[in-house]
Amino acid sequence: MDGDFKNSNIFLAVKLRYFFMAAKAGKFLFIPVFFLQRDFFLFSVSLSLLFALLDLFFENKLKKPDFIDFDSGLVLNKSKTSTDAALKILNSRNKKLDFIFARLGLNRKNFLENFENFKNSQTVSIPVEKLFAGKSFISMEDILSGLANFDQSFQKTLFENDIKPEDFEAVLLWEKKLNKEIESRKKFWELENLLLKPGIGKQWAYGYTANLDRYSRELTSEPIFGKFQYHSVTRGTEIEKIERILSRAGKNNVLIIGEPGTGRKTIVRSFAKIVAEGKVHPAIENKRVLELDADLLLSGLNAAGEIRKRFETILVEAISAGNIILVIDEFHDFIKNMVSQGIDFSTIIIPYLRSPKFQLIAITNHQSYHRDIESNGELNILFEKVEIREPSAKETILILEDILPVLEFQYGLFVPYQTLKEIVNLADETIFNIPFPEKAVGLLTETMMFASQKNQKIVSPLDAEAVVSQKTGIPIGKIKSEEKEKLLNLEKLLHRRVINQEEGIKAVSRAMQRARTIVGDKQRPMGTFLFLGPTGVGKTETAKALAEIYFGSEDRMIRLDMSEYQEPNSIERLIGSADGKIQAQFANQLIQNPFSLVLTDEVEKAHYNILNLFLQILDEGSFTDALGRKISFKNAIIIATSNAGAEFIREYIEKNQNPAELKNKLIDFVLKQGIFRPEFINRFDAAIVFEPLSKENTAKIAILMLEKLNKRLLKKDIKIEITPELVNKLVEIGFHPVFGGRELRRVIQDKVEGLIAKNFLEGKYKRGEVIRIELGEI
Repeated sequence: MDGDFKNSNIFLAVKLRYFFMAAKAGKFLFIPVFFLQRDFFLFSVSLSLLFALLDLFFENKLKKPDFIDFDSGLVLNKSKTSTDAALKILNSRNKKLDFIFARLGLNRKNFLENFENFKNSQTVSIPVEKLFAGKSFISMEDILSGLANFDQSFQKTLFENDIKPEDFEAVLLWEKKLNKEIESRKKFWELENLLLKPGIGKQWAYGYTANLDRYSRELTSEPIFGKFQYHSVTRGTEIEKIERILSRAGKNNVLIIGEPGTGRKTIVRSFAKIVAEGKVHPAIENKRVLELDADLLLSGLNAAGEIRKRFETILVEAISAGNIILVIDEFHDFIKNMVSQGIDFSTIIIPYLRSPKFQLIAITNHQSYHRDIESNGELNILFEKVEIREPSAKETILILEDILPVLEFQYGLFVPYQTLKEIVNLADETIFNIPFPEKAVGLLTETMMFASQKNQKIVSPLDAEAVVSQKTGIPIGKIKSEEKEKLLNLEKLLHRRVINQEEGIKAVSRAMQRARTIVGDKQRPMGTFLFLGPTGVGKTETAKALAEIYFGSEDRMIRLDMSEYQEPNSIERLIGSADGKIQAQFANQLIQNPFSLVLTDEVEKAHYNILNLFLQILDEGSFTDALGRKISFKNAIIIATSNAGAEFIREYIEKNQNPAELKNKLIDFVLKQGIFRPEFINRFDAAIVFEPLSKENTAKIAILMLEKLNKRLLKKDIKIEITPELVNKLVEIGFHPVFGGRELRRVIQDKVEGLIAKNFLEGKYKRGEVIRIELGEI
């Protein structure tokens, strides 16, 4: 490399840079001489021109990259080791480096000090050539990437500053992409930029479209997002397919199918952009991409005949012009609007769709396509479908990078890369009813508004976490002291509502501690439990208590009575039907409340298809509904309850057999009986046996129930006195080894609550009174 570098133009430019810097200054230095001494006019002008030519030669000839750019040449000149190169970069005045360090939230001076400390330790430097081995072209970004990958001191410095190598690489690519776009825009004389300016009389060769222009807007002259475009590289496949369809002779109408928020319109605008730039197949060069304004088209008209005439007029103009690609957004709604006006839309549009001179890009979603378009075979066959997938999290970060300059200018804020990454991660983990990139763009905007209201200048990841926490009511991000206290004392908190059942409470508490620390599996639900045991022993109460403690309210619980899902077609109530006639009740609940506890009561009664669905949920943490939506359970807790084996448990305990062996023997029993399959039970984090309640347990439950009753009575400024005699009497009446706490609840409702209600209506209680219930009254 050393020999090649010394023989390159860049090497000569580096060596002579000070001479040419003087020439750059000199081209302006002698101009004032003309005004002071007119006798030196020719001399001063000649020198200025000479220096200007030298400057042009330096900038456009010597500095023109061959296999290395000028900035890299400055770094590699006389650098023998990676340490030499790193020190030159860190001590240089370079706008590229300023951008990289700012986006990573790094202070260059502190970074340099850290690097020098590690350099002086036992770390080993490497030959500078290894930093860019295998590269056909060397840029500053390549050298920095090499330092991050191969130089120990640089790697340790990144680690010391909490910068991950992949984040450093991502910011290098961001800077490289942005710099390339800025440099390209500076060169206004290049063909690509000249094509952005509409030619004079370019459209005169085509037909006149007065009505069409009135009811549409031209996408080929419309910016996508201010001065910057969405990252169309991530959508290259879809854009190429649209171009290919529109360039062929037959069946050249496009139907774009995708969910709102996935960037359907952005893809169309990106396609319109390359049409405007002339970077398309010759068959569609000089085309105009016009989006029909459906509301404007129908405005002011009521009669079906008038609407039909106006619509056919613009269709005729589109064909006559010969250079129109028409776009109709929400195509299904447009069809419905026309039909609602008494117009047979298909009979109007189909003849035009068959014409090779007419081209249409229609946009719809999956559900509407299956319901409104696919069923119309004659209309459907005239379109070529282009499926729009949801971009990945990595692709979404690229999109945010492209729109960020506009948002930063709008809010007067600066957003580091770590904040962008956290916003995308949070959107992915907490927002499920909106796809990428829309949900990430929305969260970015909300976070910037939040930071702006706090009069900040820099938007941090903590701001994004605060916004999501406010929206969901769930703690996000690092565990704060209050939540840490709650997690550490979760067993005690649950035992305030649940009596006995030590094993179940411990298992649930440990699962929640795992979920909120680094050891939790982020792709599966927070915790999955199978509660086995007789009725009334605290299975449902444990679920309610956990929902209230962790998610903030019992309302965060989605409850399914599986006895209602015993038929084969019951699964449609959970995932919906493809035609949209049956709503996906369960899926919709999860989309609206992703932070929830899912309780499936009497799961053993569910149909085989339902159990298979939950098998997938327990294993993968998600399922896909009938409309193709991915429903995530990453932020949910799943508890399945079952009364299967209740009689087995009762008999086992009555025989005073070893309690430690109860769980294994019960699971053997339900497997032998064919109640559950082994793979179903094994998918749960824990299968927990809830034992029948003793009289002592029932007494404690009675106290809890009476205390809860007193909380309700406080609204009337009265309360009951909870005495041991009252509790013992209620246990005597309400204890039942089969029905557990439910029988006790019925007794309290009948004997205590009924008595209080009767006396209250008769006016026997005064405000502030403590009611003592005599045993004879119950």
